[in-house]
Amino acid sequence: MEIKLTINEEEKIFKAPPIALKKLDNAFALSDKINDGLSMRGLFQELLDFTIDIYGEQFTKEELLNGFYPADEFMSKALEDLSKVSGTFEEKVKN
Repeated sequence: MEIKLTINEEEKIFKAPPIALKKLDNAFALSDKINDGLSMRGLFQELLDFTIDIYGEQFTKEELLNGFYPADEFMSKALEDLSKVSGTFEEKVKN
């Protein structure tokens, strides 16, 4: 997984490190919150924190908030990454 941010007018690409088991647990916890009807603002804040976490805190929340373009694609990107983290495990459990 990777994410592209503009920081100090420079485009940077960050790659996610290998996903630790704790991050998988965090992904399931976030999925549960979403299924329980998390508000849009709550969802947005949780996805910001989750994104920073899965990319190994290589950037800050401010850098993510100010550097992700276009803004309307953030939710899709974050949910896609959430799905990648939890989906791989879920697929293996189903098989």
